[in-house]
Amino acid sequence: MAAGVRQAGAEPVALPLADGGEGTLWALHRALGGSWIAVETVNPWQQKVSASLLYWAGQSTVVVELAQAAGWATARRRRSPLTASTYGVGLLIRAALDTGAATVMVALGGSLTTDAGSGLLSALGARLLDAGGRPLPPGGAALSGLSTIDWSGLDRRLRTVELVALTDVDNPLTGPDGAARTFARQKGASAGEIDLLESALGHFQDIAGGPAVAGGPGTGAAGGSGSALKLLSADLKPGSRTIMELIDFAGRLTSAQALITGEGRFDHQSLHGKAPAVALAAARATGKPSCLIVGKRSDDLHEEDAATVVLDLAPRQMALPEVRRGIERLFQERAAEATRRLVP
Repeated sequence: MAAGVRQAGAEPVALPLADGGEGTLWALHRALGGSWIAVETVNPWQQKVSASLLYWAGQSTVVVELAQAAGWATARRRRSPLTASTYGVGLLIRAALDTGAATVMVALGGSLTTDAGSGLLSALGARLLDAGGRPLPPGGAALSGLSTIDWSGLDRRLRTVELVALTDVDNPLTGPDGAARTFARQKGASAGEIDLLESALGHFQDIAGGPAVAGGPGTGAAGGSGSALKLLSADLKPGSRTIMELIDFAGRLTSAQALITGEGRFDHQSLHGKAPAVALAAARATGKPSCLIVGKRSDDLHEEDAATVVLDLAPRQMALPEVRRGIERLFQERAAEATRRLVP
């Protein structure tokens, strides 16, 4: 995209953004630096995977990216939405606690899971038990059998650390805009499985103390992991806006003539806190013209819902393999076109 802006005769400022999903650590490291810490964890089906933490020594802060343990890249060809677990995310949080940091930030987004973060709670010492006092099996479907949550074994270090959850969306745990009904289909769930997961998440919420305790905006992030972090007394913050504050997005936008951003698919989910939508809203608020480059967009998307200009990344007749082969060229061409339209 930066090359396309230059091609059109303007000078780009390339600023990677993130909202809590995959790539959040990379974007933060690119903008703010920090040290990488290599760790081992497990994916949603307990297979070992490598991951990284980002450590800012000056702020005594460690950032954890949920997607590195429970995201698409950990198991691209497997879809078992009823049993996928965030246990590996809990292991990452434990590794962050091992550093002795005063603040642990958990980036929530890009998950393959819909387990309300029950797996990460288990990894941190909580016990989710059925009516017979037995631990539940992993995954969201099992939450239908939850009878009680035993907090007695919870990692004591959580009492003294500042825990922050960066949520990529503002969806609640349950309901028509909740974790199951909004996101489970793209994780491989059928209509019947979505109903089952919705019921299970609702039951988990009831056992955990109701909507006021385990629900609310952001608790549906990462398959409901926002709810688990809320139960751990985390401060739930909108990931996009928080990251933009950290990297001084507003200051950089002030000195720019226009904004060009993009997203793979832009639809109603995007408007619930995804980074491109928040960036476009910032441009609109400051009177800056903007362009959204999209791979796909919903049929009911209007340009006034998004950007001054909306450009499709590729012609609709172009096959996906061909798009992938020419992805850099396509982005460059669209960014050049956007620059010519937006910049006098």
